[in-house]
Amino acid sequence: MKKALILLGLALFLTGCGAGAAETEPPPPPTKLSQPTRTPPPTATSIVTPTVEVEVDGGRSGDPLAMEVGELFSTSGSCAVCHTNLTDDTGADVSIDSSWRATMMANAARDPYWQASVRSEVMDLPELSEAIQDKCSICHMPMAHTTAADMGQKGVMFGEDGFLSPDNDLYSLAMDGVSCSVCHQIREEGLGTEATFSGGFNIDTELRSPDRVIFGPFKTEDGLASIMQSSSGYRPIQGLHLSRSALCASCHTLYTSYVDASGQI
Repeated sequence: MKKALILLGLALFLTGCGAGAAETEPPPPPTKLSQPTRTPPPTATSIVTPTVEVEVDGGRSGDPLAMEVGELFSTSGSCAVCHTNLTDDTGADVSIDSSWRATMMANAARDPYWQASVRSEVMDLPELSEAIQDKCSICHMPMAHTTAADMGQKGVMFGEDGFLSPDNDLYSLAMDGVSCSVCHQIREEGLGTEATFSGGFNIDTELRSPDRVIFGPFKTEDGLASIMQSSSGYRPIQGLHLSRSALCASCHTLYTSYVDASGQI
């Protein structure tokens, strides 16, 4: 009897285990690892540099142009009195002084690199100082140089008596560089020939105000010509040579003198 009960209990136990096993869910299949993917680089973001807008009256900036009237030349500020505030049909500023003041010609005398180059040459060759300064000031300080030459003097740049000294009477003319009344007074004779190269341009130094002649590429009406002559001391005359490269070549074609073994030019 006892043996039968043991067998019956064992049978019931095995039956319960089988039922539990049948109800158990099978394990999930193994998860497949995804293949690595390439992540695109981030989109570049442009950097905007902040700017500061400065309003300038009339759209112009900088120091006023020099105002001086000499016997042979007038500085750019004197010309700008009438040749400024000019606009085209679209309203754009086409004033002559606005275009000129940032050019190499306007800054020919103030250029620190040029001044340093001449100073270096003078320091290396002090015995040729006078010749170097006279030669270099012909085209970089033409109004001062031509005025000094008319008085029988050499062009001197450095020192207490030099053109670069504010105490010099020709300082304003010198620092105005290649100004309006230089190129517009160059005469046509000899342009394009070797005689006018290296600063050999021809400017009439005999005439005095109000009979000095100034050239331009366009013809000026008699009424306007009279107004300009009475206000500036220059009589405008049409000169087509103002539009020729030969005029520019009078300074931009340069031959410098050589020095022989004995130090003579």
